[in-house]
Amino acid sequence: MGMGKWELQYYTPENTTVSNGTLKITAQEEPNGIVDPFQTWNTLNYSSSRIKTDGLFSFKYGKVQARIKTVDGQGFWPAFWMLPSGGSWPCDGEIDIMEQWGMMKILI
Repeated sequence: MGMGKWELQYYTPENTTVSNGTLKITAQEEPNGIVDPFQTWNTLNYSSSRIKTDGLFSFKYGKVQARIKTVDGQGFWPAFWMLPSGGSWPCDGEIDIMEQWGMMKILI
C-alpha cells in the first residue's frame, strides 16, 4: 500500500534483506502487477518495502545515524524519517533524516 500518496508501488517485506549488517530495500518492476488488497481495483506495477518500528522501538534522548545510498531517477522517493511515539501523522509531524524526490536531494 502506498500510504495515501498515490504511490505506484506496493510495500512488501520480501523486498527487504539484511546481510553482513547492511539493510537493503529493493524496488522492482512487477511484470504481472500486484493487486492492492486494500484497493482491489488498483493494480500496482512496482514493489518496494518499508521498515516500521512503531510499537517496537522508541527513544527519548540520543541520536540517529545512518549511511544511506540511493539512486537518482524519476519516480523514486526514498526517505528515512521518524514519527512521534503515541502521536499520529501528519498532525504530530515528523523528523526527516533524509528524503529524496526525483533528482533533488534534501538532507537535514
